[in-house]
Amino acid sequence: MAVSEVFTRPISPLEWMRLASPPDSMAIQIVVEGAGSLDVERLRHAVAVAGDACPGARLVRRGRRWVDSGIAPEVRVVAGHAADVPDLINSPALARPLRGDRGRPMTEVVLFPGPTPTMVFRTHHALMDGRGALTWVAEVFAALRGEQGRPAVDAVTEADLLAQAGVEPQPPARRFVDVVLESRAAASRRTGVRLRRSVTGNHPALVAKITEALVRQHDADELICLIPVDLRRHRPQARLTANLSGGLTLPISASMTWQQIHQRLLLALSRNEELASLPTSKAAASILRLPLGLHRATGQLADATLSRRGQAPWHFAITHLGQVELAEFSTADFQARTVYSAPWRGLLVPPTISIIECDRHTEIVLSMDDDPALTARGEQLLDGIVDRLAPPESRLSGGTPDPRYEQGTLVSLFRAAVAAHPDSIALSTDDSEVTFAELDLRVTAVAAELRRRGVRTGDVVGVLAGRSIAAIAAIFGILRAGAAFLPLDTEHPDARLASVLTAAAARVCVVERAHAGRPAVPAGCAALVLEDLPTTTEETVEIAVAPEDLAAVFYTSGSTGRPKGVELEHRNLAGYAGWAIEALGIDADCCFAMFSSLAYVGPYTAVFLPLFAGGRIELATGEPNHVTLRRLLRERGVNCLKVTPSHLELINRLDVRAEGIRLVVFGGERLRSSVAARAQEIFGPECRIFNADGLTEMSGGCTLHRYDPDLDDPARSVPIGRPVRGTVITLHDPNGVAVPEGEVGEMYFAGIQLCRGYHDRPELNKERFVQLADGTRAYRSGDLARMLPGGELEHMGRIDDQIKILGHRIEPTEVAGALEKHDAVVQALVVPHTRDTGHEQTTLCGYVVLSRPVPSAELIAHAASLLPRHLVPSVVLTMAEFPRIANGKIDVKALPDPYPARADAERQTEPLDDIATQVARIWADTLGIGIAEVIRQGDFNLLGGDSISLLAMLASVSRELVRDAGTDFVGASEKVIGNPTLDQVVEMVHELNGPTRSAEHRAG
Repeated sequence: MAVSEVFTRPISPLEWMRLASPPDSMAIQIVVEGAGSLDVERLRHAVAVAGDACPGARLVRRGRRWVDSGIAPEVRVVAGHAADVPDLINSPALARPLRGDRGRPMTEVVLFPGPTPTMVFRTHHALMDGRGALTWVAEVFAALRGEQGRPAVDAVTEADLLAQAGVEPQPPARRFVDVVLESRAAASRRTGVRLRRSVTGNHPALVAKITEALVRQHDADELICLIPVDLRRHRPQARLTANLSGGLTLPISASMTWQQIHQRLLLALSRNEELASLPTSKAAASILRLPLGLHRATGQLADATLSRRGQAPWHFAITHLGQVELAEFSTADFQARTVYSAPWRGLLVPPTISIIECDRHTEIVLSMDDDPALTARGEQLLDGIVDRLAPPESRLSGGTPDPRYEQGTLVSLFRAAVAAHPDSIALSTDDSEVTFAELDLRVTAVAAELRRRGVRTGDVVGVLAGRSIAAIAAIFGILRAGAAFLPLDTEHPDARLASVLTAAAARVCVVERAHAGRPAVPAGCAALVLEDLPTTTEETVEIAVAPEDLAAVFYTSGSTGRPKGVELEHRNLAGYAGWAIEALGIDADCCFAMFSSLAYVGPYTAVFLPLFAGGRIELATGEPNHVTLRRLLRERGVNCLKVTPSHLELINRLDVRAEGIRLVVFGGERLRSSVAARAQEIFGPECRIFNADGLTEMSGGCTLHRYDPDLDDPARSVPIGRPVRGTVITLHDPNGVAVPEGEVGEMYFAGIQLCRGYHDRPELNKERFVQLADGTRAYRSGDLARMLPGGELEHMGRIDDQIKILGHRIEPTEVAGALEKHDAVVQALVVPHTRDTGHEQTTLCGYVVLSRPVPSAELIAHAASLLPRHLVPSVVLTMAEFPRIANGKIDVKALPDPYPARADAERQTEPLDDIATQVARIWADTLGIGIAEVIRQGDFNLLGGDSISLLAMLASVSRELVRDAGTDFVGASEKVIGNPTLDQVVEMVHELNGPTRSAEHRAG
């Protein structure tokens, strides 16, 4: 379309009929809720700019044509919005008729400012359908972001699609049903109401599942549902805002499952049955000839007649507007949290369920008559749908957090312990000990010195030290000064330590004298020698510390090769201490051994719990060996341990026996039943053994299970247990859908222990920290688990390459990135390798492609210069090139075994005929995977296919492999839709082609 031309298009027959509806009905409304700010004038400007790309938003009627008025839609501001969502979607401000008076378009934008800024984009259904409205809204946000608009000016009509398909619609015979959720009042005396629910996850076959939930909640033997269908699927390259939708009328019997409903829906789509709902050419001409007034009168008469009879054309309409990405509806200052549709009903329109899937949650809105009795029934129906999609049992809660700790801080908890136990021993080593009162004095002295050095609330202070009384005093001194501590491992390379301090913007780093000469502290970060800090003072330090203040930053392995800093607030760590002290029975008689690095969150079980309960910490100042461990466990009064299974293996191998251990808490690694049983044997039957699983982002342990040799299956891993107090866990499939008991899903964590986020990593925060449908902020852990019949969780691995070795979370890509920094390494890959050497042992194995020969030892040493010890691969193998699958990805399974004696034999596969090979290729192209994977799995659904890709695959098979495809293909594909396996599709092609035609196809 030339720039000088005015956009215009004919009014379609269906649009003409919609224009005949009362002016206060037939409104399409797209609601965008978010956080941040929206400038009204910028919004008005963006709406005007978007009109150039989407002139459909500026159309006015001229006879029987739509013409671009050039007038931007009005932007109205509704003041006093209290951000109460149910009030918003039923606000009187959204009841204003879209008349198109005074030559203005039948569109507008309503802005509700407030704590949850919300925009409602309104358009008359005669102008746009739901997908068209979403296109317009997306263009407004593109303009707000300053992006170039994408014109939506195609003028495709229903008639064009019918001509393209070469069919004449044959509408089914009209049939009326008894209403189930409608008032019997005439349309002129009815008002509407919208009810809303949000469900976590994007649900495959969503329309079928909602339909099943509806029919299950009604006594009728059958429901008649209208399913609007976006006809753009027949012209995928077209971009327009106009109405382009048809409808499927589906009778659903009470005995049908959602799988059967979904199969029926897919079959109808494969047959293009939605085109049957369109007016025939003769009917279209008749519709357009009649004046709007006559249409309106006829519609009102029909509506009134049916209302008196208690009848309607359909029981429900279920419209799915598809999936949207919230980033498309966001700006630098406004972050969309959800998008949903809130339509107003028109004449002869049944109660309508409108669906939009946003990132990882689904919005469901029911539009119906506003009648108290009916509204209560509508609420019940929506609750039933939610229970069908996200069963309540899929949510595991440990209960509310202890209010004493929920509002506490590490500073207040330590002070309370000092007040209660001033003369008790708090910390001890082989040659030294301090009471709580003495430790408190040292903490105050450190805090005063840091304040003199300019440390302020919110600052980050590094701690590069081993296990010592001075180090613990420094950590609590940093906290008392209002700052957050950043613990560093003295074993890490200098370059890594410097990069972490720089990334965290640490102003000060407290360094143990033994490490003071290392170039680990970058410029701009002041180094204070730990041993030179004062141990006593007459000052008092009274800095107000709030529960939401930053307390600690722990750096963990990052998948991009860049470590990520987990920011923990006081309430996170205090919440952890609260449940753990109670559930583990920690008291003033407890003495924990501390022999792990201070740089990881797990060992702080042995710091916070005994200190806050008035107990003691025995610090192992040297590397653990048989001498130090024996003395620690047998001579120093230790009675509580926090260990990894690897630690127990060390204790077992060193043949250390201990008496008086009353508590062992495992964490950091998978706990096998044999290991737990061995611990029970070593420490005696009176020792309580717990498996406490957790992660840094959740401040440490957040699930708990007490080992019971009589109940726990010796052939399986020990369960990780139930969520602890203050923690909520839900299990989700790859689409974010909650999975039922017994099925494997990704663990989402929420609750008081959930961290603030990753330091200075906005994109990673957006990816890993999500908002559930009920508004809860949760962390996508990447850990897989399933719920056991008793309600406990069993860990089932990872969804990605992340692994745990010796209690450390490891991203193999970070290790590969370090190897690739060697000038001779062209490409590197790192994978875990598990061997059975009497006990389960997992090591890192590197594979490299080199530009010149380099000894493996040199590459390992290079990695060691950049990475912590636990990230250094144990072996590096050189290869000429990496094996790859058909799509170019590295075939990890084909990598050589680093231990050749255990290498598996080459896999043998049966040869495929030509048709099977071609079908496998089509599957691979459709799904974006390798042919080998297709052949191995052979099930389209299990390979990640959905209804859209299934239809696309069948279309490609028909086009490329079936000669003279027609009605025979439609009938044969019905069986495939119900069971889409490779064998079924190949068999279908052979049956349709016949022996002769298949041979001709191969020859051709």
